[in-house]
Amino acid sequence: MEKILGILAVASSFYAILIGLTSQVWKNYKRKSVEGFSPHFFFSVYALYILWMSYGFAKPGIDYYLVVPNMFAVLIGAVFIYQFVAYRKKK
Repeated sequence: MEKILGILAVASSFYAILIGLTSQVWKNYKRKSVEGFSPHFFFSVYALYILWMSYGFAKPGIDYYLVVPNMFAVLIGAVFIYQFVAYRKKK
């Protein structure tokens, strides 16, 4: 049962990251803007990805169910952070 739940959790995480987060990154890229997207929300979720990935590495024997999807989220999130810096409005 644990393995099935782990596989389902990884699959749903990949869906959220690869479909949800990457589609937002693509939308930002096309618009050259991050207007309307909350940086506070994103950075709090990004911190959670980093913490879950770190927890997966810290467990005895790396927990790939935690590490792999969160590693992708951290990488894609880094692109999103770049977009926040590059596309922010100059005042």
